[in-house]
Amino acid sequence: MAAGPSSLSLEFTRRIENKQRSVETRIAAVRALRNSSTSEVCKTFKVARSSLFRWKLQWENERHLNRKNREHYANRILNDEEIQNLLNYFATNPGATNQQAAAFLNHRIHPRTISHYLKRANYSRKEFTDEQEAYLTEESKALVREYCAFIRTIDTNRRVYMDESFVYDNEAPRYGRSRKGAPIPRIRSRHGKRWTVYLAIREDGFVHPPILSNESADDINFYHYVWMHLAPRLRQGDVVIWDRLGRSGRCLNPNKQHYNPDARRLIEHKGAQVAFLPPKGKYFNPIELVFGLLKTHLRHRYTVSQACRDNRARTEQELRQDIEYASNRIGEIQLHGFFRERGTERAFRQFYPDILLD
Repeated sequence: MAAGPSSLSLEFTRRIENKQRSVETRIAAVRALRNSSTSEVCKTFKVARSSLFRWKLQWENERHLNRKNREHYANRILNDEEIQNLLNYFATNPGATNQQAAAFLNHRIHPRTISHYLKRANYSRKEFTDEQEAYLTEESKALVREYCAFIRTIDTNRRVYMDESFVYDNEAPRYGRSRKGAPIPRIRSRHGKRWTVYLAIREDGFVHPPILSNESADDINFYHYVWMHLAPRLRQGDVVIWDRLGRSGRCLNPNKQHYNPDARRLIEHKGAQVAFLPPKGKYFNPIELVFGLLKTHLRHRYTVSQACRDNRARTEQELRQDIEYASNRIGEIQLHGFFRERGTERAFRQFYPDILLD
């Protein structure tokens, strides 16, 4: 029991001695500047030039080199109410800078400390998502409500989501890792050849493997896709859901691409029907997430491919093989998650909570 107070006393004495020794070291270093160069003093006392100049300035202004009292820093810690006010400030002003947030708190903390509080609250820096104002019109709101009322009556196992996207033969990861300050050079052409990818999904898997075409998704090519790949694989009672590709704002009676009456008849001949997403309906389309994951796997595949080792773009055969590999990495579990996120109104309500009122 007697060892406890004795050890505490020794520790307290050691700290006092270290503090006194530190002050003496500072005084000796500043005095050495009178007869020696800055480099020699820094090397002898093992101190940075900035610290040495700071000691010199403190001696000239205050005539002492004691360490400053840091008790006032305790007042710079935000309490729970102030932290909540800070989070509320960024909720209403997500583009505010640290300097602006520090001014909002009357400069209670340093602007750099703002980032620490935000990190603890799981805030991260991200890109703004610019949304169109189409949903602000009454016509667009009515189309969204009409679609939601219709889709609630359709079981998920009857839904077939179809869409087109594009990939390039030079698809590769944009980011890599290296030592700080060391660039990552890569010989690769910035301009690659664009390929069209047709895809249709169900909740339990792909309707067909991704269809790759070197031609654009015009009216003729889209009809050929429906005739050769989509319609033969539909089931009785399916509902094919796709976006409004082929309809411009001025066209009253569209008849191209997704509005092609011949393509629609092919689907209806199989006992299925066609449903259109509302304007800007990406939040209702799970295939958007499938394409995102597919391209991610495709880019990562490039890092271990022969094309990467040869510093060139993929050939057509290599691109088809990599797309097949990427599509096989997407399983039923991911598709179920995508349907829960975009096959319902969940994602849409996060961005437009006032439009869909039950």
